[in-house]
Amino acid sequence: RWSDEACDKWYGAERKKPEHFGETIAAFRRGSVVGERDGAGEANEASVQPMVDLATRKDGLTPFIARATALDGLTAAQAQGCTAAAARIVEDTTDHPVVRAAAVRCMANESAATVRRALIPRLEDESRQVRLEVLHALAAPAVYQSLTPNEQTRVDLAMREYQAALAQVADRAGAHMTWAILCEQRGMYDDAIEAYETAIRVEPTVAGARTNHAALMEQMAERGDLQAGERAKLLRSQELPLLRRDAALAPENATIQYRYGLA
Repeated sequence: RWSDEACDKWYGAERKKPEHFGETIAAFRRGSVVGERDGAGEANEASVQPMVDLATRKDGLTPFIARATALDGLTAAQAQGCTAAAARIVEDTTDHPVVRAAAVRCMANESAATVRRALIPRLEDESRQVRLEVLHALAAPAVYQSLTPNEQTRVDLAMREYQAALAQVADRAGAHMTWAILCEQRGMYDDAIEAYETAIRVEPTVAGARTNHAALMEQMAERGDLQAGERAKLLRSQELPLLRRDAALAPENATIQYRYGLA
């Protein structure tokens, strides 16, 4: 406040007050437009376009991370009208890779045909970050099944690059969980199981890997594998104290509370 008042005194009526990207993001999260505080339902749609404008703003002043955050916010909210902007960003190889990767995540919510058409050419993108997000989108079951045999082969080859990239952070459970989830999408269940077990071994006190592993074991149990069913029960019993700990540490985090309640 002191700084703001000082600037008003120095510059007077000539002071420029450009809108800060944080105002746009905050308004979107409230479900309102900039300047409104009531969060009315109709304003929620009105808050989408400013976020799209923020995501596409290449003025040399707006931080790339703010633009990527805007795209991820639109994606999480499944907001209408952001796909066209995301498609343009993905195609613009001069844009920042972090922004383009966020745009790929936005595109992944579209139909299999749209994802295939927009993202297959980007499997050879110059940015590895973009390539890896493209791989995630194309490996989704519905999208992968829509690909031609040649395109599926390209995706399978790209998975090996992804595995090599994750190996650079192999001391973190999250890297192995990410690989396991991708293997599950592709139906590579043995590889997924191995990756989940590695995640548990690497960071045994981190929650998440046992839950995912148990879910996969339960799917196998439904197909008649009785041992998988027993394994799933053990994994869930081992996970519960970790989720209880996390829920106590973050009482205001809805996602963690939900996971604990579900468990």
